[in-house]
Amino acid sequence: MSWFVTCLDGVISLTKVGLQLVGDRYPGIQKKPSRVICHGHYRDIYSQSISREAARKILGIDANSAVILFFGQIRPYKGVVGLVEAFREIQMPGVELVIAGRIKNAELAKEIESASAEDPRVRVYDQFVPETKVSQFFSAADLVVLPYTEILNSGSAILALSLDRPVLVPDLGSMRELRSLVGDQWIRTFNGKLTAGELLDAISWATSNAERNQKPVLTEWKDIARETKEFFEMILANG
Repeated sequence: MSWFVTCLDGVISLTKVGLQLVGDRYPGIQKKPSRVICHGHYRDIYSQSISREAARKILGIDANSAVILFFGQIRPYKGVVGLVEAFREIQMPGVELVIAGRIKNAELAKEIESASAEDPRVRVYDQFVPETKVSQFFSAADLVVLPYTEILNSGSAILALSLDRPVLVPDLGSMRELRSLVGDQWIRTFNGKLTAGELLDAISWATSNAERNQKPVLTEWKDIARETKEFFEMILANG
């Protein structure tokens, strides 16, 4: 890696945090020209073309429930077992948890099944979700929770924001930076282990925030293209 760094003419990072972390680990990168160019939105790929009511009818979810969604490929570090355990402690009626994504690890699948313990409020869709059905899950949700134990950047968080859903994430990696970019009305962070109390507070925040009347401001791909081109041109001009 030290040799690789000497070969670089410049560095592009999705976040300031990422650039700082790689610079701390490989100090040679700090001497290279760099640019932070944020991750683009997914609005042109996953259009939210289905209503909340229609999405819930398709998925068999009560129209009046408060719905928490975890979405994405399920791996041990993503904290799904802890999410189920925290959710099971919620005694308030009318709350449901939807987990949608492929579980490739058989042992992890058993842990999630055991944690759910046939709780009818927990729905697990252990499957790859095609592009045409992604909006169904997000349209049906009130809150997206991504309780990762390790995280730097998150495409799932950007996807949720692209589909206008508020997100609860740990205060790790670049999540605080993402919160500062889109606003506290769209990103809520927590520290330490996820608890039932944190989930309840997040549900209240997600369902009652009056400031969430405009779409979150996310990076446009045309701006990413322009900034990348400008950075390349600067590198070439400086030899």
